[in-house]
Amino acid sequence: MLSTTFNKEEEQIIEQAKKDPAHFRELYEKYFGKIFNFIHRKVYDEHLAADITSQVFLSALNSLHKYEHRGFPFSAWLYRIALNEVRQHFRDKKKQMYVFLDEQTLGNLEKDVDLWFDPEDPKDRNILQAAVSGLNEKDAYLLELRFQQELNYRDIGEVLGTNENNIKQRAHRLYKKLRKACETAQSKYA
Repeated sequence: MLSTTFNKEEEQIIEQAKKDPAHFRELYEKYFGKIFNFIHRKVYDEHLAADITSQVFLSALNSLHKYEHRGFPFSAWLYRIALNEVRQHFRDKKKQMYVFLDEQTLGNLEKDVDLWFDPEDPKDRNILQAAVSGLNEKDAYLLELRFQQELNYRDIGEVLGTNENNIKQRAHRLYKKLRKACETAQSKYA
């Protein structure tokens, strides 16, 4: 889970890395797994995910001198770079990005969105996955950051380049849209 508190020790590491890139290794080791998983869920190719993740950290290292603490964790800045790299990859390849949520994420989504959903029932999982797959890119990112990366709304706003209130409003509309899509699909099976 992403913490909204800024760690003083991490702040010192960032400042040291700005002066000596060798210190960036600590940040790389701390966040590599999370960033890799975030990217892998978008590209479904381990080698490609590793390549893009490497590009994220190279971009972060090259831009570290521009990084300023603005009340958000360092990891939010990395997620933002990762999101931009993934978007660029799909633009370059002229491919569509897919969103796939695992069972645990679907269960968390069901609780937060207040859907009736039986995680043991493949039909219910398919209904919810179909509803999620039909989302536009921005809504899909919001869901992924909220339920897979477990970011709070404030940090999601930082990653997506907007504010917390805007994200809350978008989330409310998105949850309503998902409830309606799932209820409609479930009524067809009833």
